[in-house]
Amino acid sequence: MMGFSLLSNATESGTLMSSLSLLPRTRHSLLSGAALAAALSASLGHADSLSVGIVGDMASLDPAAINGASWENDVLQDIYEGLVSTSASGELIPGAAAHWQVSADGRTWTFTLRDDARWSDGALVTADDFVQAFRHQLDPTVAASYANMFYPIRHAQEVNSGKLPLTALGVTSRNSGRTLVIELEHPTPYILRILAHGTAAPLPTHLIAKDPQWKSIGHLVTNGAYTPTEWAPQSYLRVQRNAAFHATHDVNYDSVTYYITDSRQSAIMRFRAHALDIARTVPAERLQWLQQIEPQALHASPMLGSYFYAFNTVNGHPTSDPRVREALSLAVNRTTIADQVLAGGFVPSYSLVPASMTGYTPQQVPDATARSERARQLLKDAGYDQSRPLIIKLRYDNSEDNRKSALALAAMWQRIGVKSQLEKAEPPIHHAAIHQGDFDVARAKWDADYDDAMTFLDTLTSWSTNNYSHYHNSAYDSLIKEAVDAVDPTIRRQLLEQAEQVAMKDYAVLPLMTQRSLNLVSPAVSGWQDNALDVHLSRWMKPSAQDAAQH
Repeated sequence: MMGFSLLSNATESGTLMSSLSLLPRTRHSLLSGAALAAALSASLGHADSLSVGIVGDMASLDPAAINGASWENDVLQDIYEGLVSTSASGELIPGAAAHWQVSADGRTWTFTLRDDARWSDGALVTADDFVQAFRHQLDPTVAASYANMFYPIRHAQEVNSGKLPLTALGVTSRNSGRTLVIELEHPTPYILRILAHGTAAPLPTHLIAKDPQWKSIGHLVTNGAYTPTEWAPQSYLRVQRNAAFHATHDVNYDSVTYYITDSRQSAIMRFRAHALDIARTVPAERLQWLQQIEPQALHASPMLGSYFYAFNTVNGHPTSDPRVREALSLAVNRTTIADQVLAGGFVPSYSLVPASMTGYTPQQVPDATARSERARQLLKDAGYDQSRPLIIKLRYDNSEDNRKSALALAAMWQRIGVKSQLEKAEPPIHHAAIHQGDFDVARAKWDADYDDAMTFLDTLTSWSTNNYSHYHNSAYDSLIKEAVDAVDPTIRRQLLEQAEQVAMKDYAVLPLMTQRSLNLVSPAVSGWQDNALDVHLSRWMKPSAQDAAQH
């Protein structure tokens, strides 16, 4: 049916985790009778609890220690609250800050913290908590995956590279901790979106100073709508409503349990068995079936997300040769993968920045006539032929969509004489392998952290901690720096477009598709609103009127 069944040169390795049961299997300690009852209640979707299926586990509850996966940001924004937060529709709203003002030159932002912002232990949230948090994110010994997102802050890059001390960072606590001043290197139109991200959360300085286990369950305190109470790694994470949260009376569910589903397919099964109220990121290849079977529950919406494959450009890998990268790119039929292999759940893409990005024209990878012939010639020029075929390690994280796209790529590359060694892994292991450079080609995606092209283009800068391809191009870096300093929005946009053009001509990555957010939300849950960033805080969810009446 797909036309890619002959994969004699592709091998597949990796270990699938066993299917999760509907109830948690493990704990840090034995479940008490009360906890077991709570777990059963959560699994049955009672009105006082919300059950959410997420693709992978948290790497940590420390905002600076996550791997960068989208589900980690979902959890962080439930348990922490930054200076700025996000409404149900995805709009920016005040968070821990009651209000703010910006200087005439756009470089100094002054935030006044709300008087009722408190940690879950009742302690007051202070500007010092944010100073500590930003320094922690940029501490070179921490190696935070999102450190570069905060580079607009004055001296952030120098601090993160170890050239300046943490105290040089442009964040200051004033007025006895009630005011936070953030100085920027340059005007940054999307700075509030950065500050709404889960990694921009404060840290409890009052606890860190006296408790080295501050980030562990039973010790951790948070300032968001919920606070963690139980965590069984690779099984579930449970959070309870934070009674000290300033808007706790508007939080409708007493608890949220995030169940780690071993596959997106199992998430659908558990949702249909009423074991999940919400299933996040269901497989695109099930879109048409879900439109028929779960029309009321399915939320399919355009989002700012790029689905691509990273080329390892480090010397010693065959993909460090731009001729190889171009050949692999030319051999790919994106329309076939998006429309046939994945059944229309994605849109073919030839650029890193999605076409739906407002105020920006995405720059596409170059195309060519007689693509297969051109690809074979490029491989021959690079020293590969039938007697010495190109062999690549192709990594992907375990899901049906990713498996199908990887197999399709391997089949297409086989036609130009390339042998693929496929390696699959659970998402946290896959992300770790990418960061360690253990791949030639690896499945990747980037969901916009803010609605600006920079959120995608910054990932290819030589200083980015999310530069999966380990790509380095001085011309690209210079254009990004010029765009950062540009005051005129038209000039800034042109510089960003020029930068993407450089990267696409260099085949820094293999853009494949743009994403649609695909989520299942039970009709018993109301408050969900589709938005381009696919951000949905649990505090906005509530039992539907019908469900509330039944309980």
